[in-house]
Amino acid sequence: MKLISQTQATVDNNDFLVKVYKDSEWNEYICRLFINGTENKDASYHTDDKLDALDAATAMIRFASVIA
Repeated sequence: MKLISQTQATVDNNDFLVKVYKDSEWNEYICRLFINGTENKDASYHTDDKLDALDAATAMIRFASVIA
């Protein structure tokens, strides 16, 4: 898998990071959420559309920072 994008935000003392990967084997994009350096395995998103993945990464950061 190849990393194609990162979106990051810090709210209070929490660091949020979403990494977007391109998986050529499955022809899909994967968004993975990290909070304070630890991956939240229940918060990943898979899609076959690059723009959808990038939009999802932004939405994941917003959502995670609101519930923190």
